[in-house]
Amino acid sequence: MYLSKNIEILKGRFPNIRWDMLPELRNTAERQADIELSQKGTNTLKVYVNGNVSYIHSKYDPLSEAARIADSIELKPEDKHLLFYGIGLGYVLDIIRRKNSSLTYSIYEPEPLIFLEFLCSRKLSAEFVEALKGIYVKGLVVNEDLDLVRFFHALDFYTKPITLPSYERIYAEDYNKFCRKLKDSIIDKRFSIGTKYVYEKRWMNNTLKNFPYTMRGENILNLADRFFRGKPAVLVASGPSLDEEIENLKIIKDRGLAYIFSAGSAVYKLSKHGILPDAVCAIDGDLSNYDLYRILFENPENKTPLIYADIVCNEVVSSYNASLFSMIMNNDPLAAYYLKHKSGAPVEKVKVAPSVALMTLQVLDKLQCDPIILVGQNFALKNDYYYAPGIDFHKNREAREKITEKDRQKAFQVEDVYGNMVYTLKDLDLMRRNMEFLIKTNSMDNIINTTRGGAKISGTQYMTLEDVMKEKLTAPVVVPDWYESRTEIYDMEYAQAQHELVLEEKNSIDEIIRDVEKEIEEIEKSARNKSWKKLDRLLSDFTKDIKKLTRNKYYKTFIFPANTLHVELLANSLEHIAREENTVKKGREAAVRYKEFIAEVKKLLMIVEPYFKEFDEKMRSMDL
Repeated sequence: MYLSKNIEILKGRFPNIRWDMLPELRNTAERQADIELSQKGTNTLKVYVNGNVSYIHSKYDPLSEAARIADSIELKPEDKHLLFYGIGLGYVLDIIRRKNSSLTYSIYEPEPLIFLEFLCSRKLSAEFVEALKGIYVKGLVVNEDLDLVRFFHALDFYTKPITLPSYERIYAEDYNKFCRKLKDSIIDKRFSIGTKYVYEKRWMNNTLKNFPYTMRGENILNLADRFFRGKPAVLVASGPSLDEEIENLKIIKDRGLAYIFSAGSAVYKLSKHGILPDAVCAIDGDLSNYDLYRILFENPENKTPLIYADIVCNEVVSSYNASLFSMIMNNDPLAAYYLKHKSGAPVEKVKVAPSVALMTLQVLDKLQCDPIILVGQNFALKNDYYYAPGIDFHKNREAREKITEKDRQKAFQVEDVYGNMVYTLKDLDLMRRNMEFLIKTNSMDNIINTTRGGAKISGTQYMTLEDVMKEKLTAPVVVPDWYESRTEIYDMEYAQAQHELVLEEKNSIDEIIRDVEKEIEEIEKSARNKSWKKLDRLLSDFTKDIKKLTRNKYYKTFIFPANTLHVELLANSLEHIAREENTVKKGREAAVRYKEFIAEVKKLLMIVEPYFKEFDEKMRSMDL
């Protein structure tokens, strides 16, 4: 009765579910889930698992049972989003929503037949669907692993997991896997937020200073067709197995058998052994990286090109004495605003990633190198080493090379490239999973992992580097002076015109902020006086005023990037405020949040001002 209409409503919002398969389950399944009447006359749900009959809800009084479960769930003020591991017929969810209609939720259902019965048993209301932010029905998603990662990734940062006791008992194995995946997702999210916070702190000090070099320089991805397409490339990382491949890398370099790209601190080890990579890649904005790359730029004969992201330590870019190539990140607002090729060709970009190895892997993939060969990419511990020994370019580095007793206590095992087990740490394992996700989402099928004793990296093929050299690196391919080539150049007239627009809108931002502050005062006053009709109008008008600020080119290009995390958290809280039915309460909460936001914007305007002044001077001095 309700099934087809409910599917029609959900289909447009959640296209990753194979909705067409759901009705067919009723015809093919042999009584694996049935609705029956409880002794109290309310529907309950019976399931058949491994020949055993179990009840998802009480067979006596499902509603009273649901009320007890709902009462046992403690929601903190920050718990704005619920994650249900199974909802059965939705009784617990209904009770919680009646108490707090502003909550949003996501549903993971391990048994598609249960979700089928749920959709058959009720008509989904508009409010129910609006608050539903994600669905994952095991067995009915397009790509099990990838869609589950996306499902977890989309969850609100403040998410409250809820599980019915019956699910925890009946689907124990799947539930335990779900909990592990959820835990990994939370770690990933915190790591991502930490990465974003670090990026924002370095935005002004590095990105604004490095960008003029980027505008005058070359995007490495422009050189794919000319030098790299179909050519083998070696991505050298600084894992402890790097020591074992030094001699092989010398042969590859001396004979030009593959392009050698060094990721981060691996360059120090290579240089110490007389191996100058064909390129070094850098994204770390910390000043300590100056000590790392000085081994190259203090050599007056240095010709090794540097491929950098704008976030990298500015002292490295400004001091570098060889060719500079940029890798443009997809979240770079300066690149999005200022860069345009004279030819009209799109500006090639890579996705922002938390490690230089992941960024370099994307570069090699977009350069269409084939194969891509990983060296020293352990993602695991080896002989108590975290990094390859001898990478001591910085005085504090030695302590990081070898693990401590505290690290040893936290270590856990994962599968290695041989099918055995190897110890790793959380941060290393997180990097491995990030690489696996990148490989899968970008459909990379030509990656060879040669890291001896390293963690297994799904999506890669393991071979020893000797075997790779015998089978795939059989002839010279490297063009020695490839870095002297120049192709696309950016349209400087366009950039200057864009900069003039920024200057115009910068001059108007103070007035916009004053208008917004006046509106907030009016909202506060009306909330105090409980003038709900006036509040409705003010809140509606205020949306237009705040858009003037957030769409201001100076704000979007220079202020917002310095504090995206704060704005995301604000947007998240405002989404919940918008669902508040009490207009006066909504007005009070909105005023508080926006006052915090405006105060932060004003603070950032003062902080960014001297950096922008320097940037403006460089823009004015550029040759058209």
